[in-house]
Amino acid sequence: MVYHQTTENFLRCLENAFWSFGGVPQTLVIDNLKAAVSRADWYDPEVHPKIQSFCQHYGAVILPTKPRVPRHKGKVKKGIDYVQDNALKGHTFGSLAEENQHLQDWEQRIADTRIHGTTRQQVHLLFEEEKPHLTPLPAGRFPSFWKKASESGPGEGSFRGGKSAGKGATAIDRRVVSGDGSRCRGQKGC
Repeated sequence: MVYHQTTENFLRCLENAFWSFGGVPQTLVIDNLKAAVSRADWYDPEVHPKIQSFCQHYGAVILPTKPRVPRHKGKVKKGIDYVQDNALKGHTFGSLAEENQHLQDWEQRIADTRIHGTTRQQVHLLFEEEKPHLTPLPAGRFPSFWKKASESGPGEGSFRGGKSAGKGATAIDRRVVSGDGSRCRGQKGC
């Protein structure tokens, strides 16, 4: 679970799943979420460039579902309903980390041991059959960079775009930050 469905969070969720699976599916069928698809289209959807780079890094192909065609995403929606109605219903969590730990435990104890309604097989046994067909993981994770806003407090004075924001002003400074939190001076060498 994440607080916001951003492109970066979407990529981290996919990536964490790949590393948890121990491999990469060859094809990813996704809904037309704004974090991944900038323009939904029946024949030529426009996928965000960062998503395309991520797929190249992992050797996967991403296929957005056709817009406004519910039957193309039925099984995915059923899975979400299953999690909401079984793992999350009636529970409250003190933090996102607590909720994620609960979901991880629930998956191992309940979801993976159940008999799947469509395949009529135990989920974890079916996964073990499919696991050898996953593409091997690359040597490292996908490098991530994002813009981070930092503020200078009142009275500190700051600069933005070559102009002083003035004493007593609050200015926002956008910086490019790498996945490990270190500041990058430019795109090369980050």
